[in-house]
Amino acid sequence: MTDIDYIKEFVYQLSIKEMDYLVNSSQQTLLDFYRIWTAKEAYVKAIGAGIAEFDLCSISVHLVQPAGNPRVYINGKESEFYFKSGTLDAEDYVYCIATSSEPNCAFSTTDLLDFIESSHRTAI
Repeated sequence: MTDIDYIKEFVYQLSIKEMDYLVNSSQQTLLDFYRIWTAKEAYVKAIGAGIAEFDLCSISVHLVQPAGNPRVYINGKESEFYFKSGTLDAEDYVYCIATSSEPNCAFSTTDLLDFIESSHRTAI
């Protein structure tokens, strides 16, 4: 299965613009798909809904290149949330965080990895 074939499995959860971008314009198709998908998940979680309860096609994620933070639109209107996305472990994992106010501090992937590691140790 090609990356495009895999992404087409999500046709009912992607907006027309997202699908067009992934199929026709993206240079890193699978990575960009995961950037879009994690931004959708971050938004749905930020509003307290479940992914199955929300029409994901009403969320349109615009990726800022190269690898900038996504801009998220709901039914054509820009979201009130701020989004921070990035990759972990040499781009094998993609994350996106949605916050209700613009972060007033620097945030790095190293900070996130340290937080995950310390949380994992605490949970054990």
